[in-house]
Amino acid sequence: MSADILSAADGVSSGAREAWRHLATAPLPPDWTRELCAKGFIEHDLRFRRGTDWMFSAVLNEGWVLWYARRPSIRAGLIDPVQMLSAFPAARRKDEGEVKLRLHDAEEAAALLAFCLART
Repeated sequence: MSADILSAADGVSSGAREAWRHLATAPLPPDWTRELCAKGFIEHDLRFRRGTDWMFSAVLNEGWVLWYARRPSIRAGLIDPVQMLSAFPAARRKDEGEVKLRLHDAEEAAALLAFCLART
């Protein structure tokens, strides 16, 4: 595991740091990978892929980790947006049909990751 993935930017809350660490180290199904990306002002974007499909993203912010269920995860039947919104009432649907949720600690991150990977 790369130290770059585990390091969180200065000024990040302890809860966001714990959520990030959980997402960066949790076991994934055999055909899944995660990679750390940076784009523009986003320096910590953890992308979860099944094969070549980009299914989920976790973006580190100062007070939370912003999780996105990407369209490929919805098309593949891994995520049902209605079920996700029901299971996580703080989640919001984006205009593109994706679902996003702010994670504030490792417990939330663990629950969400388990939900998202349950159908793999």
